[in-house]
Amino acid sequence: MNTAAVARPAPGMQRICRWLMVAMPGLLVLGPAPADIAATFIALCFLWNSYRQRDWSWCETSWVKAALGVWLMLLALSPFAYDVGQAYEGVLPWPRLILFAAAIQFWLLDDLWLRRLIRTTAVVLGLVAFDALWQYWMGADLLGHAPSDPGRLNGPFVRPKVGIFLAKFYFPTILGLLAMKRIALNLPQPSRLPAVAAVLLGVVLAVTVFLSGERMAFIMIALGLCMGGLLLRGAIRKILIALLIAGLVVTAGTAVFKHELVGRQLDSTVETLKHFKDSPYGQIWHNSLHLALQRPWTGIGLRNFKLACDDAQMALPDTYPLRCATHSHNIYIEWLTETGFPGLIGFVVVISLWGREAWRGLRSGNERTTLAGPVIAVTLMLWPVATTGSFFTNWNAVLFWLVLGWALGVSRLAQSRPR
Repeated sequence: MNTAAVARPAPGMQRICRWLMVAMPGLLVLGPAPADIAATFIALCFLWNSYRQRDWSWCETSWVKAALGVWLMLLALSPFAYDVGQAYEGVLPWPRLILFAAAIQFWLLDDLWLRRLIRTTAVVLGLVAFDALWQYWMGADLLGHAPSDPGRLNGPFVRPKVGIFLAKFYFPTILGLLAMKRIALNLPQPSRLPAVAAVLLGVVLAVTVFLSGERMAFIMIALGLCMGGLLLRGAIRKILIALLIAGLVVTAGTAVFKHELVGRQLDSTVETLKHFKDSPYGQIWHNSLHLALQRPWTGIGLRNFKLACDDAQMALPDTYPLRCATHSHNIYIEWLTETGFPGLIGFVVVISLWGREAWRGLRSGNERTTLAGPVIAVTLMLWPVATTGSFFTNWNAVLFWLVLGWALGVSRLAQSRPR
């Protein structure tokens, strides 16, 4: 694979796009529209720069070709959708996200802008966590917004997703800060400040996620710390283990005074797993699979789940009271239901190519700690049995492709250095 960045970029345009990349975590806090507009602008600038320089080498990358192939497949399947217009509305703009991730990998990310991305994301996460904690203790966040659901926190967001936001950026940021003593500062002696900041921020974020009431987000952080302990060695592994223990001790101490948190995060989770088939998620997954089996080779069409689910002609069983939702709440079931077996198989192929690229970077031995962060984050977001947001909604999509581009960009940097 040609991992060289696009040659002779336009400095002004590239610099603007780099600042937008660095600002992306903050734009996601503002809502889906600012982040999506910025991602689309980056994609278009990347495309224009490639045209100006007559350099399309990035198109030869395996995952880019496979992802664009999946997009062409979705275009071919869309005429068979339950609502053709709705399907095309979801499919037609999808390449912007492929271009967005490719731009980060080949055009935007270098050592300097990687450091800036890590630091800016750390600041954003710290501010979001502080706002959520303020909401927990004071009953309203810094802008005066009360929690939208009992027992849940939403912080600066309009609905409870502060936990999943912090969890998805947790590992690229924490492990990036832990590696900062090597990739930054250029001091004669490595600085301990980034490592101390990483540990303190890691504990604060873990406690905030616990207090948010979002079970899947808390599970993601616990699993990610275990993954980091397996991937990394030496002092970093010890720090991650200490971080896991510190986070568990602090959250357990908090739960002593707030028994309802134990009920939300532990008791209800165990109860849901014991009776998953009859749980809300189990009902949604069951109905999703029922729809998928009705159109196994074409799917019902992108973003057609709610429309098809509400239609009595789709013959969904009335066994479960929770008949429908806005989406399938699992990435792979969503792909199967909305794009059929061809779309799901194509998506799995793209995932395997992402994994191969990440493995090449990890195997190089360079920037292993820095790369492990976004790789863990992407792995957790693609965890097969997780309950998830929709893969195709703007906010979730931009966040995912940002972290994916982050991982692929660091992998490119790692591979470009001598061993």
